[in-house]
Amino acid sequence: MPQVTIEYTVSGNHETREVDCSSKEIRLHLMQAESVNLSDISRCTELTKFLLNNTHAEEIDFSPLSQCHELESIHLDNNQFRSIDLSFLESCPKLRSLYLQNALLKTIDLTPLSTCDRLEVLTLHCDALQSLDLSPLQNCRSLKHLYIFSDVMTKVNLNPLSVSIELESLTLMGSELQDFTLEFLSLCPKMKELAIINAPITFLDLADLKTCRELERIWIQGTEIYEIDLTLLSQSSQTMRGIWLNGNELKRVDISSLFSCPNLEIIELDEDTIPIAPHHLGGTSILSKGIQEILDRIEWY
Repeated sequence: MPQVTIEYTVSGNHETREVDCSSKEIRLHLMQAESVNLSDISRCTELTKFLLNNTHAEEIDFSPLSQCHELESIHLDNNQFRSIDLSFLESCPKLRSLYLQNALLKTIDLTPLSTCDRLEVLTLHCDALQSLDLSPLQNCRSLKHLYIFSDVMTKVNLNPLSVSIELESLTLMGSELQDFTLEFLSLCPKMKELAIINAPITFLDLADLKTCRELERIWIQGTEIYEIDLTLLSQSSQTMRGIWLNGNELKRVDISSLFSCPNLEIIELDEDTIPIAPHHLGGTSILSKGIQEILDRIEWY
């Protein structure tokens, strides 16, 4: 069976890895490789899944992948890229998922994704990312899951996601990320999971979730929020499974609306956060597992 050769260097030594030319999946875990030559991979025209992880290469030419028109999933994790050119994606119309985890990238041009109208999953875990333009995602109407992490980015405009009516989960993580709004979520009725983690925000308006009637889980953790209104979560009463509110500045939280969520399994609060609710709810005959677990902590009013 014809083989393709992947050439790379480790500590200055030239090494090779061979894979079948007809492979539908290629996994390359090239520990500490300083350079990688993918030119021969252009012959893998049946390739649907490509993984390249753990290299120390500062830049890799991915253009040979432009010949792999059947590509559906790409994982580029734990590499040390200082720049990346995603233009090869313009020739990958079947792409459904892109995972990019990198500690050194400061900028990423997502423009090539505008041609990937089947994209469902996008993960950008880039510690040093300074800014991010999501406007190319306006053409990705099939997007279901978006994960963004940066330790230095201070703001991100999420409004281009207003066309993502299939969006089911959004995760925002970043110790400097404080300038963003969730207004677009009013146009995303299929949202199931929302996570805002370690962002130094002091306020979050959950009113933007008013049309999200399929919500199952919410994580708001490690922020500087000192109060939060959970009233609108009653609109997702039949689907809510869990809410995590630990690591914030919350002293008291009114959980009245959560009594109408029979399938709620967990309500995570800090030990010094007091859940409060009106007296009449104390006589509710059927309580969810989540309410039962914090029942003795509730302060009734």
